[in-house]
Amino acid sequence: MRREVEDNSDAMDMDARSGQNQDQQQSAIATAGLITQTDASGRSMARSDGSSAITPDEMLRSARMSDRIALEHARNAQLQANQEAVSNSSCCGFCMSCLDICCCLGPSRKPQGPTLLPPQLPAMKGRKCLVLDLDETLVHSSFAPVPNPDYVLPVEIEGNVHHVYVLKRPGTDEFLQRLGKLYEIVVFTASLAKYASPLLDLLDSHNVIEHRLFREACTNHQGNYVKDLSLLGRDVKSTIIVDNSPASYLFHPENAIAVSSFIDDMSDRELYYALPFLEELASAHDMTARLRTYPQFIADQAALNKDAF
Repeated sequence: MRREVEDNSDAMDMDARSGQNQDQQQSAIATAGLITQTDASGRSMARSDGSSAITPDEMLRSARMSDRIALEHARNAQLQANQEAVSNSSCCGFCMSCLDICCCLGPSRKPQGPTLLPPQLPAMKGRKCLVLDLDETLVHSSFAPVPNPDYVLPVEIEGNVHHVYVLKRPGTDEFLQRLGKLYEIVVFTASLAKYASPLLDLLDSHNVIEHRLFREACTNHQGNYVKDLSLLGRDVKSTIIVDNSPASYLFHPENAIAVSSFIDDMSDRELYYALPFLEELASAHDMTARLRTYPQFIADQAALNKDAF
């Protein structure tokens, strides 16, 4: 009889722990959905503790640093394949079957409704449009406490207040300040506005971000949040996107500066390296040709920095 009571007590404890685990999992899903962060393939990763599963990112970073030539060849091959598919295809670009082909939604696509951005302000006339990603490009955010966060944001989710701990990528302030004098800056994030907007209020200390676009402005393509530059209402040929996720610029790889993912490496120098490149690009006539040199430019900058130490 005593054994039966003990067994029943153990079973009740297990049920209670199971219920707590389910509650924790549901809470984790709710918080993980607030911030869109991606793995090396550009797909969303569920993070139960708000931290990053960095193994895929380490693989991507290693590949980018060790084989820049292969990266450039892969990029050129993708562009050539897209161009050939467009020229050899009679697809309409808008039916459901054609939506599975990213080339159909490239620079030739024309917006079929209101654009994502209002008309360009007179002060911005003549400037190229610089589209910046937020998470893992300018900042890294976590629901788990991190040492020395730059910001701690309270965010309400399903009636509960959660704290988001934010690290700024080294060089972010100078990057925004200097490029804000040369470009029309748009922050385009796949994260939710309830998290991203208050963060941008803090991040934009120099008031240089002209527009903010959030998850609802993304195009959902095969499970990825894609940032379709052709819907912005700006000349795609004068638009640049800086993003750590290849899926984000799936429709316009020729317009992309592919940066490595920032997690918590405070010795990261990529924004410092990218800054002079983008300053020069602001006045470049052949933007696409110049963008293709970015991987080698970064490799050269990294080599110079290594030699300096």
